[in-house]
Amino acid sequence: MGRHLPVSRQSTSIGRSGEYYVCYLLERVGCEATRSDGQFDVVAVRPDGRIISIEVKTCYTARGASAGFRIGNSSADWFALCIDGKHGPTVLFVRGNDPLMSQTFVRIKTADFTPAALTETLRELAVGV
Repeated sequence: MGRHLPVSRQSTSIGRSGEYYVCYLLERVGCEATRSDGQFDVVAVRPDGRIISIEVKTCYTARGASAGFRIGNSSADWFALCIDGKHGPTVLFVRGNDPLMSQTFVRIKTADFTPAALTETLRELAVGV
């Protein structure tokens, strides 16, 4: 029989996997990124030297046509909403000042997690467009 992690450790592992994946994505677009156990989940330095903070929210799987994320209270520059799905992770970056991020819980359509949206928001995050 397989061993299962306790729910709290499993949640921590899922969250950390999202944080590491976001670091990987940021590194690929020229940012220096590191996972942090501080005020924000990820701190990155853009190619122009600007420091940005990212709060990563990861859910294990989408339910139906949407995924839910507990947002909490964060002053991060960006949020990275990550679905750790059965076919690999997918991410949607959202600006921290987006009114949607002021809610304590958000539900996002999985159809919004597109490669084009990821490419566009990563470029915006890395270059500051």
